[in-house]
Amino acid sequence: MATPTTCGNIGGFPQTNPWTFQRATAFTNYPTGTVAHNAIGGYTDWYGNPDPTQLDWYPTLTTGLYTGQDQAAWSVTGNSQYVALGGEFPTVNGTAQQGLTRFAVRSIAPNKAGPAALRHAHPQRRLAVRRHAARRLAGHLRPGQHHPDLQDRS
Repeated sequence: MATPTTCGNIGGFPQTNPWTFQRATAFTNYPTGTVAHNAIGGYTDWYGNPDPTQLDWYPTLTTGLYTGQDQAAWSVTGNSQYVALGGEFPTVNGTAQQGLTRFAVRSIAPNKAGPAALRHAHPQRRLAVRRHAARRLAGHLRPGQHHPDLQDRS
């Protein structure tokens, strides 16, 4: 599991100060654009390479203490109905959930909790990221085809 701190050069959330970490994210599995120049020191500049779009899925996982690695999820798997995460996290989205959790796809999700505000992104930035992603993804859809993650949930 990656713990991205900045995805600004691929149209995602920017680097924050102080640094914050998103312990689980999702991206398209196909390129939708190209990587912009990296403006953050210490990272490789992958300018011009194909890149995916970051999707609007930001579960909050608390880091575990067992390994001392400052991680939450260590493994991810899924099928057509669920994405499952396993690791050393003690909570998921503010609820006690020790080390194993699953997230249902939209069509079977209980929808008991709505989207939560990202801790590290300003609401206008989140909307701009969604609109940027929608424009990039829309260019890869056939006429009349809709992507389920392009709904504006602001």
